[in-house]
Amino acid sequence: MIQNNLQFWGNIMEDSNQHLKRFLQLCDTFKYDGVTDYVIRLLLFPFSFSITTWDELPGKFLHKNFPISRTIQLRRGIANFKQIKGENLYKAKCPYHGIQEWLQLQIFYNGLDGSLRAGLDGASSGAFMNNTYERAC
Repeated sequence: MIQNNLQFWGNIMEDSNQHLKRFLQLCDTFKYDGVTDYVIRLLLFPFSFSITTWDELPGKFLHKNFPISRTIQLRRGIANFKQIKGENLYKAKCPYHGIQEWLQLQIFYNGLDGSLRAGLDGASSGAFMNNTYERAC
């Protein structure tokens, strides 16, 4: 009954407040001895959404709250990584946002200042960039 008549899809044209109002009106039609309205609402609320499996939830949540434009912005920040003057190696980091590991390593290494690059090469017994991602990290 709830899934057929009262699903909230999250579309631009849908009014979430109106959805809640209709949901509460419908819940008020359910009365059970010893069961509070609160419990009935809590049990029925998940059925009022278009998401029917847990696997759907992360994708839809991220699509709505973490749009592609945000991912692009973060990737741009990573691709343009530069070590800040005076920043130590520990603080100069490049988080993972879908960029392949070898490219992360290359961006990180190329963004370091020359003295730190030389130090990494020395600590690596040769060229730091010849290391695997796992060994480099």
